[in-house]
Amino acid sequence: MSFRFFFLLSGFLSTSFFGTFAFAQIDNPISLTVKPVYDFVDVDVDGVDFDGSLSLEVAARISLTEQFDFEVSVTGLNEAETDQECDNTGCYTVNINSLESLFGGALNVYERNQLSLFLRGGVLFYKLSVELEETFFDIKPGGLASADDDGFGFYLGAGSKWMLNPKFGLTGEFMYRNRRDVLGDSSKPFGVSSYGVGIGLYWQLQ
Repeated sequence: MSFRFFFLLSGFLSTSFFGTFAFAQIDNPISLTVKPVYDFVDVDVDGVDFDGSLSLEVAARISLTEQFDFEVSVTGLNEAETDQECDNTGCYTVNINSLESLFGGALNVYERNQLSLFLRGGVLFYKLSVELEETFFDIKPGGLASADDDGFGFYLGAGSKWMLNPKFGLTGEFMYRNRRDVLGDSSKPFGVSSYGVGIGLYWQLQ
């Protein structure tokens, strides 16, 4: 995972979230969640299987009611790669990286003592890169081809939160993300879905 990913993460959150709520009421609770996420990646192209992706999600929420929060977060896919495939001419691997901005809501569906359960969902915007690396059994030099695209999709999630004290807790979540029409201007656009599991830290900022 590159340093550029973390710089974009921190910059996006500081400008879009806190800028958006610059005029919000001061008594609206604001929270921050940071968690590593492991994604199982599925691309709707026959015969192409990707391994998993380990990335990071940073999310900020502002409570609009006791049960509902508005949220904005940044996450992505990090070095999701196919196994090496070979034929008579050579071998190749395909690699996917994606940086994603998520905007949506979280609904608290159960709360008792320190434990709460929530559902979340919304729209995502992605900036995705696909790289194809080819080798030709040392017959001739290999090469690397890449293509970039941006677009939108949606996400759904369900998770829990366990508060250790009034300001700090642990959170865990299952999340589904769907990215639509990747390389939509090409002859063969495709979709990229991921099924993620994340465990991390929760801070109640105010």
